[in-house]
Amino acid sequence: MTVVKKAGSVPLAVGPFAVMDPTTAPDTHAYEGSSQPRHTHDSISLKIQTLVALPPGLTPADIARISVANGSGNDVLTGIVAP
Repeated sequence: MTVVKKAGSVPLAVGPFAVMDPTTAPDTHAYEGSSQPRHTHDSISLKIQTLVALPPGLTPADIARISVANGSGNDVLTGIVAP
């Protein structure tokens, strides 16, 4: 997860976190063993709460944008922080 300060455009890493399907065991895949047929249009909703330590000198009020990237480094979720 990275954040961008209001006064800059350089992303700052604030920490990694993993998102996993809670219905699977570590050695299985989502939908494996499910009685429901899997279709390409299926969607999964996740509700996540995580805590990260901000770097020294950075306060929540300084943050303009938060981004979450996948394992390849591509942003998959970006949020603008409301003033």
